Amino acid sequence: MNAAVGDEHGRGWLRQGGWALVDQALFAGTNFLTNVLLARWLAAPEFGAFTVGFSVFLLLGTVHTAFLTEPMLVYGARQDAQALRKYFGGLVHLHAGLAALGAVGLVGLGAMQWVLGAHSLGGVLGALALSAPLILLLWLLRRACYVLPRQRDAAVASSVYLVLTILAISFLRLADALSGATAVAAMALASVPPGVWVARRLAISRASLGWSEARAVLARHVRYARWAAPAALLEWIPTNAYYVLVTLRGGLDASATLRALVNLVVPVVHANAALSTSLIPALARAQTRQEFWRTFRLGSVVLGLGALAWLAPVVVFSRPLVGWLYGGRYAADQVTVALVAVFALLTAVVGAMSAVLRSEARPERVFWPYALSAMVTCSVGLWLVLRRGLLGAAAGFALSWVAVAVVMGLLVIAMKPSTLPRSGHASGIERSQP
Repeated sequence: MNAAVGDEHGRGWLRQGGWALVDQALFAGTNFLTNVLLARWLAAPEFGAFTVGFSVFLLLGTVHTAFLTEPMLVYGARQDAQALRKYFGGLVHLHAGLAALGAVGLVGLGAMQWVLGAHSLGGVLGALALSAPLILLLWLLRRACYVLPRQRDAAVASSVYLVLTILAISFLRLADALSGATAVAAMALASVPPGVWVARRLAISRASLGWSEARAVLARHVRYARWAAPAALLEWIPTNAYYVLVTLRGGLDASATLRALVNLVVPVVHANAALSTSLIPALARAQTRQEFWRTFRLGSVVLGLGALAWLAPVVVFSRPLVGWLYGGRYAADQVTVALVAVFALLTAVVGAMSAVLRSEARPERVFWPYALSAMVTCSVGLWLVLRRGLLGAAAGFALSWVAVAVVMGLLVIAMKPSTLPRSGHASGIERSQP
């Protein structure tokens, strides 16, 4: 009986995971096409400024995810529909406050870059300060669909976002107004219609939390984020710090080239993020350890095989692919691309294992793998970049994620599978609480 229930649970995750994959493919496709078009249409220093600026924005995004999205996926998975509507409404209000604080920080960084003479980077950071609340709100609302679970609604929103973003960027180019800053503004404006549609689908406009309930939600999220936020900040380092570090050796041109090569594997990285994110509430809902580990094994196989199916041909055909995508503006070294592909494959491995740790509401266990990885990035990774430039950055990417995978694997192995019921596993979270 338990095996049958576990199989059905796994198949349910696979169905929702399929829609999650469609959603993330569309959303990642937007970022992928945006980066490809900007790499083709902008001068390398301007595209490099966009790359570095957006990497800084992603640092804000990781904090936003740690405080709002990630605990929502764990705590929201056990709520009924009425409680969820109120819960989501409360999170939108918390988002407004957090996004405003982040915008102030981006304004300060942008002003500093402008004073130092880096006008392109300062302009991108200034545009991100204005755009961050809209972009991050769409991120939050799409992930809210994963809790219900209604990933299909997220996929619809992502398809609208893709079309509007590409149309806006193309219009800017035709109007001879395209730059890193205006591209950011286009992404923000394209976030509004799908964000409004998803909010209506979730009935957020009619939902509200009382003061005591809002305080309880905030306290629960802050408790979760005490470890999740530092872990998210450290997770940003092995993924994004190399775009900044490589400018020490080769300037913004080198950052642009690195991003152009990473674009080849970005679909895999985003697909891994979608499936592993969908896996968190599926694991959190599992009623027995047997069901829990069966779902984890299924997720691991899907993530690993999907990544290999994309990465193998990318490495083999990297040179003609780069020439075709960017019109000959960037060159691909096959060894460099292979190292970047190793990084992407490791995100599949890490994604499945981190879903296990996060579904148990134990973000402190996610902290330590990324702490080691950050140490590797800031020591060996920096040395590799200074010695070998672009190739060193690609090697650092791979090495940093090897560190994450090894430590996280040891933590997952330490969680012995059992067939005992899992009641109360998520730190005593009650189903009735928002």
